[in-house]
Amino acid sequence: MKPPSSMQTSCKFKDVRRNIQKDTEELKSYGIQDIFVFCTRGELSKYRVPNLLDLYHQYGIITHHHPIPDGGTPDITSCCEIMEELEICLKNNRKTLIHCYGGLGRSCLVAACLLLYLSDTVSPQQAIDSLRDLRGSGAIQTIKVRRVTVLTRLRLAMNCHSATHPQRGHENPKHPVIHVSPVYILTF
Repeated sequence: MKPPSSMQTSCKFKDVRRNIQKDTEELKSYGIQDIFVFCTRGELSKYRVPNLLDLYHQYGIITHHHPIPDGGTPDITSCCEIMEELEICLKNNRKTLIHCYGGLGRSCLVAACLLLYLSDTVSPQQAIDSLRDLRGSGAIQTIKVRRVTVLTRLRLAMNCHSATHPQRGHENPKHPVIHVSPVYILTF
């Protein structure tokens, strides 16, 4: 069973009211073991899910909270921490989900960084294009040039770090896709 690429956890959208308990149970039914949350605590309160992190924990889902302000980008140190945590999840074949609010900005940025982190052959533009193919043209808005800069700086930082990761660089450059373990992107 594969989770949808988009869910709206416990939100009211038009005439649809989500149930946070049922949505979290559904995530568990998909086998999700780790969740990376990029929303700030303020956003979680604003969107009426202030206890979301605790709820994930109650359901036995390991929660990695890395708040990034909406429209913002993580600094290189934070980005590297996120990449290292994601790499551990992938190496341990853990079903992992990443989410921000809309699933197009911060989540796609992190997913693109992960592609760069896992492969020395993928360019920042290929990573962005891969995410746009999956999530639509709204993923990683080109107007946010800083994000491409972050991806490029991350590549430079990861190249310095790659000496400790000799398994990198063996991926097929025509298919810059994560094949180690599924990582899903969730929207609220």
